Parts: sequence; C-alpha cells; structure tokens
Amino acid sequence: MNRNSINWGNQSAIVRGKGDKEQEMYFNIRCDIWLKKYIDSRYDNDSAIFVTERSPHRLSIAQMRYIIKRISKRAGINKTIHPHQLRHSYTTHLLNNGAL
Repeated sequence: MNRNSINWGNQSAIVRGKGDKEQEMYFNIRCDIWLKKYIDSRYDNDSAIFVTERSPHRLSIAQMRYIIKRISKRAGINKTIHPHQLRHSYTTHLLNNGAL
C-alpha cells in the first residue's frame, strides 16, 4: 500500500490483494488518527506506507508475517496468526457491524 492510496476524506485506502486485484478498504477514526501519527513521524520519502526502520524501504510479506507473529505472541494468542487471517477478521467485523 502506498501513501497516495489513502483517501483521508472517506477514510479508505486502495489495497492490492490476491490476483493483483485492487480493493477499497475502509478504516475508522482511531485508525485514521494512528495512521496520520505514524506517517507524520517518518522522515523518509518512500512511497510505501509500511517501511523498515533502518534504511526505510517497503516491508516484504515475510517481514509482515514476522511482525504479526511477534504481536500475536505478546497478545497471548497461542496459535499461529497469518496476515490473511486478519483480512478475514476485518471482513467479519464489518459484517457484524452492519456492512453489506
């Protein structure tokens, strides 16, 4: 995901998924606030939203998996969590809260 893929006006972003398909994903005000704080804290010019700390460059899928694994362990989740599972959780959350 790139910085220019975010539409701050309607709190959405265009993401590229399976089969290289583009899809609009929405986020809430809490995510809006934290995402702005994160982007404002960066001093690099990389177009990617999520970058490595040292010599900033786009995070690879393997790096994302590693980060998610570390976060799930700290949260006390005793099963392996994969990035795609988060997508399913996001969709379930939307459906449970009235999205069509």
